[in-house]
Amino acid sequence: MIRINLLPTRARQKADAGMKMLLLFVILLAGVGFANYMWYADKRIVADALGTQIERAKKDIQDLDKVIAEVKDINAEQKVVQEKLDAIEKLRKGRLGPVKLLDAMDRAKPLGVWLRQIAEKKDEYLIEASGLSNDDVAEYMSALSAMVWTPEGIGRQLDLSAGPDARSRVQFNRGTEMLGVKEYDPKEVAPFFSSVVLKKSSQRKDKENSVVEFSLALKGDSKI
Repeated sequence: MIRINLLPTRARQKADAGMKMLLLFVILLAGVGFANYMWYADKRIVADALGTQIERAKKDIQDLDKVIAEVKDINAEQKVVQEKLDAIEKLRKGRLGPVKLLDAMDRAKPLGVWLRQIAEKKDEYLIEASGLSNDDVAEYMSALSAMVWTPEGIGRQLDLSAGPDARSRVQFNRGTEMLGVKEYDPKEVAPFFSSVVLKKSSQRKDKENSVVEFSLALKGDSKI
């Protein structure tokens, strides 16, 4: 009877099975490692892209901050310039406005009236003057109320019609010489003075003539 020893064969089979299991484990471990690497690489790409976007956004914010700062500087400069322009316009009006008002006061003056003093307080004026008669005083007050500013300059409003086709008739003079009469749309005519009030009046007699000394209070439009 022949006997066969199977122990070495079984041992080799077990060893081969162990090697296969080890190889399978190594392959599985390598697969897991590769999958982890690919997942990490993909996340790294995403992270890098997000990082790039964040840096770009930071740069855009910095650029916007510069633009905002420049706009603020421009607005500040515009404010300074506007304040200077407003100051210049105020000075211009302060220089030209009273000149026109004084001119209108003088042009309204009849031959029998002469001015002694003019005091100004904001838009209010006090006129100290003398006249040959009370009629001259009344004529001067009426003329002051009628003095207007037109596109042609200073004139005396004669009358103002009513209705949708209203017209303002204005007379122009140079000294005692009458230059003519023109008609205007009432919107083109602005009165110089309002609230012309006789504050006081007294009659004084000198050696030859009787003189009326009087003072007027009135309001002037400084916007003209």
